Amino acid sequence: FSVRIRVNASPEVEAFVEIDKSSGNVLSGRGSGLIELDINKDLFNINGDYTLNSGNYKFVAMGLVSRDFLIQDGSSIRFNGDIMESTLDIDATYKTKASIATLISDTTSVANRRTVECSIGITDKLSNPRLQFGIQIPDLDPMVKSRVESALSTEDKIQKQFLSLIVSNNFLPDEQSGIVN
Repeated sequence: FSVRIRVNASPEVEAFVEIDKSSGNVLSGRGSGLIELDINKDLFNINGDYTLNSGNYKFVAMGLVSRDFLIQDGSSIRFNGDIMESTLDIDATYKTKASIATLISDTTSVANRRTVECSIGITDKLSNPRLQFGIQIPDLDPMVKSRVESALSTEDKIQKQFLSLIVSNNFLPDEQSGIVN
């Protein structure tokens, strides 16, 4: 007994993909694409491209807190036979408010909370996804922007601040700043 199904998915259909089942990281999205399923006693193959135009990515940080990231239009999943060999190209954002005074070691300014966009890019195979973190703060004046870029100049600094924003909605002070959080 075998079944071959061709699905022309439309935005009314919602797809769910477990990025990391053990931690609870799950993607749910709506989009479109042509998907082919081959199913028999010993085989389950899925092939085709699925382009997302909306959805959520539930990101669980250190098993402590989960945040829903909004999937950006144009993200995609390419199914390559074995579901675990599917190729991901997902961009998602989470917005929060945080004071940048701690990040840039500015003890003189008022700690105004600004909109901060945390972004996550998920690429590579579903069996071993690669995560790329980013932090954007819109509408900064050039002087403050250069100080923020300096404070987020390495991948390690971005990852540390990203996790701090996800867990506590605040930046961590730089070790050399003298500011105690």
